Amino acid sequence: MKSFNIALSIGAIALACAVNPAAAQDTPPTFQGILAKSAAPESSVGPVTFHGGKLINNPKLVDVYWGSLWGPYGNTVALLDTFAIGAMGSNNPVMTMIDQDYSEPGFKIGAAGIGGSVYESEFVLPIETDTTIRERLRGWIEGTIQGIKLPPNSPSALYMVYVQPGTCVMAYNGSNCSGFGTQWCGYHSSFHFKDSTGKIQMVKYSVVPYANQNGCNSLGVDNSMTLIASHEVAEAITDPLGTGWYDSTGNEVGDLCSWQSYNFGPFTMQKIWSNSHFGCYSGQ
Repeated sequence: MKSFNIALSIGAIALACAVNPAAAQDTPPTFQGILAKSAAPESSVGPVTFHGGKLINNPKLVDVYWGSLWGPYGNTVALLDTFAIGAMGSNNPVMTMIDQDYSEPGFKIGAAGIGGSVYESEFVLPIETDTTIRERLRGWIEGTIQGIKLPPNSPSALYMVYVQPGTCVMAYNGSNCSGFGTQWCGYHSSFHFKDSTGKIQMVKYSVVPYANQNGCNSLGVDNSMTLIASHEVAEAITDPLGTGWYDSTGNEVGDLCSWQSYNFGPFTMQKIWSNSHFGCYSGQ
């Protein structure tokens, strides 16, 4: 969803490790995400069109479990890791459709796979900001934060930041957490920074907080989290920088089918808009 264009002017909340506040600054970010079920449109009609930007080739999902409170939720962590391995590959007809419908010259989407799984067990506050997440991602990628180093950033990398239970992320509304669970349940975005060698790193990421808010857990927490993740992955790979595939009102391939679920093996997934089928597609 492209209707939320926000300049995050608030400062990052201080955490245990100091991070340069300017480290991950970018132009005002465009957030694209899944609306809470009560806020999602009743129906939308495509098609989506291509706007000339970059896509993600052969995406590699790097799962990042942020916060010490993930400790008791090992079953959810295992489900999400298995989801990245088993639900977003070429065996899923939806991924085949995405590759066929939305690949462009120079950008063969292919199938997704897992690029790593990391548990960051630091103390995380009950309220955090997207600015903090960007700063942490840069530090984790560069290895400047003690205790964790993420797999290297690459054009194929998509960092999936799963936020611990009990923490709200200020993203869309930018000043408080009232929107989580009533307005949105997850989002994807990007930022760039210059690394120690002088190379510009473009980081693509999704944020999926623990889905225990009423507007985000209508399918149960675990099922809702895999549905939200499938929505965000599909949108992030087809519109990672806000210049890819979306319709005339800014809806991306997931927005047009929000909360329309299907089962793929043990996973609850969201249907994704298909131009070739002109409708929400599950392959079933």
